[in-house]
Amino acid sequence: MGSEGIDGLRKCFHESVLDESKIEDYHSKVMNISMPTSIETAYQAASYALMAKITWNPIDKITFINRYGKLIDQAISKDPDNIEIRFLRLSIDHQTPVIIGRKDNVCSDKSLILALLEPIHKFDIDASFNRFILYFLKHEKIYSEKELALVEAKLN
Repeated sequence: MGSEGIDGLRKCFHESVLDESKIEDYHSKVMNISMPTSIETAYQAASYALMAKITWNPIDKITFINRYGKLIDQAISKDPDNIEIRFLRLSIDHQTPVIIGRKDNVCSDKSLILALLEPIHKFDIDASFNRFILYFLKHEKIYSEKELALVEAKLN
C-alpha cells in the first residue's frame, strides 16, 4: 500500500477515535490488508484496541486487547525507531487501565518519541496528523510543558 493508503489509514484511525460509530468500518478496512508493512500492522493493532473499546462482552474485550498487544509489539519489533508506531502504542497504552498490563512501555515510548523528533519529517506524516498527535499529547498531559514545547516546535 502506497503513501496514499497510509494517509487513508491515518484518516480512518483519526475519525474512529473521534467517532465510535466508525470503528467497525475502520477495523474491517485495515484487516483486509494483505502482507501489511510494519506501519500497517500497527494500524491493524490499533483497530483491535478500538474494537475493545466498543464491545460490551468482557471476553471479546480481552481477546481484542491481546490481539492488539501481539500486533503492536510485532510492528515495533519490525521497525523499532518508527515514531508513528511508537505514538500509536503510547496513545493506546496510556489510556488503558493498569489492570490490562499495557503500561510497561509508556515511559520508553515517550522517551523515544522525544529522541526521534529531530528526523520526524523522514516519516512523511501529514501535517493534519501531526496536529492530531500534538492535540493528543497536550490533552493527555503525557509530557511536561517544556517537553511539549519541544514536540510542538518539531511537529510544526
